[in-house]
Amino acid sequence: MPRLLALIAIVALVLVALNWVSWALRSSDRDTHPIAESFDRVNVDVDAGSVRVEASEDGTASLTATTESALLADADVSFDVENGELTVEGDCSSGLWLVSWGRCSIDVVLQVPEEMAVVAKSGAGRVTTAGLVGSADLSSSAGAVRVEGHTGLLRAHSSAGGVTVTGLSSDDAEITSSAGSVEVTAIDPPASLRASSSAGAVTVTLPAGQSYNVDADSSAGSTTVEVPTDSSSPYRVEAKSSAGTVTVRAN
Repeated sequence: MPRLLALIAIVALVLVALNWVSWALRSSDRDTHPIAESFDRVNVDVDAGSVRVEASEDGTASLTATTESALLADADVSFDVENGELTVEGDCSSGLWLVSWGRCSIDVVLQVPEEMAVVAKSGAGRVTTAGLVGSADLSSSAGAVRVEGHTGLLRAHSSAGGVTVTGLSSDDAEITSSAGSVEVTAIDPPASLRASSSAGAVTVTLPAGQSYNVDADSSAGSTTVEVPTDSSSPYRVEAKSSAGTVTVRAN
């Protein structure tokens, strides 16, 4: 027993020492890279950190990456343009098999022409887009997803966080969360809008002055529809939750 206690004490001291060394050796960097090559598609994949893709004012493209590394946890960002697609990858790698110590994060801000088709995902962080008019497929495994002022086909999903969409002007949008609330505000009547959550409230706000073909339901919560409904309306809205309130209202 004394040997076991001594071993536990040694392991605890080593862990404390590694934590202190990791903190002492942490480093942060921020770099901006103009992207001169032409492309019409964007694919961003960051395993630990946030992703923001926004329309540039002048139609140019640039990448700003802020990284934080620590002991045995090195943050790396790479980008490449090939066959008309810009690929951005952010990786937190220990360099040793199954060994990592300390905080590692990568925050990416990408400015692109507004018409780009975008696929963006984060393994552990927020995903945000702003001002895009092309198609977008956005996802986070452990973080919120936020969409601001989007036109064009939209798919937005979080496995463990809320999803918020504002200024939506899309004829085809699907907004979902496995464990969080879903909030959608449309500025134009959508031809097809689907909003759902497996464990959270769903709130859809639509432009006033129209009738909508609404399918709203909650398996474990109240359902409120405050817009005129018409099953023959060309504007179809589906709002559902497995465990939360559902509200469809006019702005």
